[in-house]
Formats: sequence, structure tokens, C-alpha cells
Amino acid sequence: MREQQGISTPVREIDVPVLIVGGSLVGMSTALLLGHYGVRSLAVEHHRGTAIHPRAAQITQRTMEILRTVGIEQIVRSKSEEQFVQDGAIMAVETLAGKEIAYYIANLNEGIRDVSPCERVFISQSLLEPLLKTRAEELGAELRFATDLVSFEQDSAGITAMIQSRDGGDPIRVHAKYLVAADGAHSRVRQKLGIAMRGRGTFSNSVTIYFRAPLAALLRGRNLSVIYVTNSTLQGFFRVEKPFNSGFLAINGLGDPDHPNTNVSEGLTDQRCLELIHAALGASDVPITIDSVMHWQAEANTAERFRDGRVFLAGDAAHVMPPNGGFGGNTGVQDAQNLAWKIARVVRGEEEESLLDSYDAERRPVGAFTVEQAYSRYVTRTAPYLGSAGMEPIAPDLNVELGYCYPPSKHIHQSPQGAKAAPGTRAPHVLVRGRSALDWFGKDYVLVGGPDFPLDSDEARAAYGVEPVLVRPDGFVA
Repeated sequence: MREQQGISTPVREIDVPVLIVGGSLVGMSTALLLGHYGVRSLAVEHHRGTAIHPRAAQITQRTMEILRTVGIEQIVRSKSEEQFVQDGAIMAVETLAGKEIAYYIANLNEGIRDVSPCERVFISQSLLEPLLKTRAEELGAELRFATDLVSFEQDSAGITAMIQSRDGGDPIRVHAKYLVAADGAHSRVRQKLGIAMRGRGTFSNSVTIYFRAPLAALLRGRNLSVIYVTNSTLQGFFRVEKPFNSGFLAINGLGDPDHPNTNVSEGLTDQRCLELIHAALGASDVPITIDSVMHWQAEANTAERFRDGRVFLAGDAAHVMPPNGGFGGNTGVQDAQNLAWKIARVVRGEEEESLLDSYDAERRPVGAFTVEQAYSRYVTRTAPYLGSAGMEPIAPDLNVELGYCYPPSKHIHQSPQGAKAAPGTRAPHVLVRGRSALDWFGKDYVLVGGPDFPLDSDEARAAYGVEPVLVRPDGFVA
């Protein structure tokens, strides 16, 4: 990356193909994927480093496939196994020590291993982001923490932005062809562009309490990944880490579940946090240490457009959803994948700039659909008082995670099990000479069924339907 000292001005300048605003999960994934496609980027992040709060995230099969493409699937899986018990259940209780209400998913990976070489895992954002950072830098990305975007302008030639370190020093002028806004739910880039959010609005001022406590006895040998809690004191969910001495409790409502107080954040004290954790555990004699409390808003909204000229919205800047279902961060990583290969081909002169129009056309319907699916799960599992009127029916998790479709498909989602390789759908996983066909994809267009990528069995040919099939760099059928 070139920096230069101007002769007539003290302002330093940087030229880079892509400026990314936000260096958390989605911004870092964008930098990583651009690097994978051979395009340099600069990501600036307000915070001084990678995530501090654990913010345990469910990583879907599709996101693991993307991480497999860039060479870090196995290290992410290994870190997940160190942190969490694998293949746990997603279920609901009155209290952890008390009555079980329902099992939503009995085993995180049950019945889905046939559709992908990858599995669902849980890993905290505080462990995942350093892995992304290391790989992004290996692939040529530059990440500047404790750095803010001061201003930006765009014209037909590119982006001109000013960035500045939080620790002082002179501003730096950045010249880029494109800007990716991955700066979160309250995106300043989106606000400057005047792009409105549409949807359900905000329905809870929620909190997540990170704590330490001996929890093994209360788990009673159950393998639980996410534990929803609903009782007369609170509504929310637990996540517990190995060796079952720490975790978090996210709380969306207080009091009567039919008429809750959803302003959980207001006036919250350490003593009240202890009381709420004990009420969720169903045991008042468990010693608890509070590590930190994160305040956040439960929302379900989608940006009215994902592109403005040379600026693209990704992640929470483009769509904000409640954590129910674990779709939020995954949807952002998939935004990054969809956008990165297109920018790379345009920057390299391999495609016309009109290719970038397809980012909004493809990702916005998927984002809006996923937001609604997260909202439906929020209402069903945590907030039935909101009512089901106008709520989208809950689609199978697998359809949301792996079955989302792009035009020219007639569907926003479908079941990936038994699906054919129709245009606009994810190319199916089949074994070819002992390896997944998905390992063919990720760098360039691939002609499946052609001389270089033959399907060698009736099962493989049946999965792809008609030969040959042209597959895009992101693994979707062209």
C-alpha cells in the first residue's frame, strides 16, 4: 500500500482499491475475502482491537464453507471445540435448574451432514476475529484499529476519504475505487448517505450479562448450546462455555411474559444483575461474579438499498436482526462473500462495473428474508406477547442458512437437501473422487461437468441435474 508525503500539503495520502469502514466480524471478513481474490484493502476500526465481549456466535455451515475456501475452517473448528461442547441442543426452560419447556433443535448438526462437508459450530467473536485478522493480513489486507473515518466523498472516479487515529496525529487522505460500510447497526456511512432502515423497529433495550459461576451441576449432564429462559422474572437466553464455569445471559424482557418491561437496560445495577442471573438459574445459592454488561437494542430492520454509487452496505449496516437463530453475523459474512468476488473482477478489469448492480439485487431480498426469520424466532421463543399477526412463518433453519437463492431463481429460499443446481442456487455438495465438489469453487468460474471438473458418479450427476453447469466464484450457479 503506497503512502506519500505531499510536496505542497502536509496531508499524507493512501491509494488502495477498497476502503472498508469497520474492522469487526463483517469488515474483517470483507478484507479477508478481497485478499483471497487478490485485491488489497484498508479496513479502519474505531475500537482498539478485535472483539472484547465474547458474543458467542453460531457459525452456520455456509459460513464454514466460506472459511474453508480461505483456508481457516479447521482452525476455527478446533478453537470451537476448545471453547464449547459440540452438537448441543437449542431448547427452552423455566429455569436452568427447573422445568424444561421445549427443544427447538435436539442436536445442532443432526440431519444436516449430508448437504455440506462443513458442520455448524459455536465460537465466540473474541476468539474468531483474531483468526480472521491473521488470515486477512497474510492475504495482504491492512487493518488499522483505533482509527475513525472522518469524512468521505464520492464521484465517478472513486472515493476520497479522510481517516484519523484516535490517538491524535494528522489526518490521512485515502483514495479508493470503492467503500464498504461495515460499521454496524448505527452506521454513520449509511446515515450520511440518507439510506433509511425499514422493518419492525426496536422492540427491546436488551442487555447481555457476562459472568462466572459453577454451572456444571445445573446442566445435569445435558449437552445444551442455547438455553432460552422464560419465567415471571425475565425472558432471555443462556450460553455456557467449557468447563461450565462461565457464560452469558442475554435478557430481552422483565416481569410478566405477557406484559413485559422491555427496557431492561435502564437503571441496571450489579446487584440487579446478580438477582436476574439467580432467577434464570433457578438457584439462589450459586456464587456469581459479574465480568461485564453489554447494552444493545433488539431490532429487525433492513436498509432500503445496499448500494449508493461506489459505497456498499454490509452486515449490520445493511440489516439488523435479533440473535434468535444465530443468523446475524453469518448473513454479514455472506454479504462480504457476494460483494468481494464482484469487486475483485471489476477492479481487475475482468467484468463491467454493472456486475456490482447485482449486489443489491441479490443480497437485499435475502437480508430482508433473514431478518424476518430471526424476528419470527424472537417472537416464538422470547416474546409471544408481540403476536403472530403479519409474522413470516418459520422456515427450516437449513433453508435459511444454505438454501437462500439469488435471481433468476423464483424463490428466496429452498431446501438444499435434494436440490438441483438451478440458476441462482448454491451449487450442491457431492463427493467426487473422495472430495467435496465445493472445493472446486472459490477463485474463478468453474464449469462443472466439463473436462476439467467431471462428475464421476450417477449420484453426482443426479445432484447437478443437467451438465455442464457454470458455477460462480462464490459457489452459486450462474
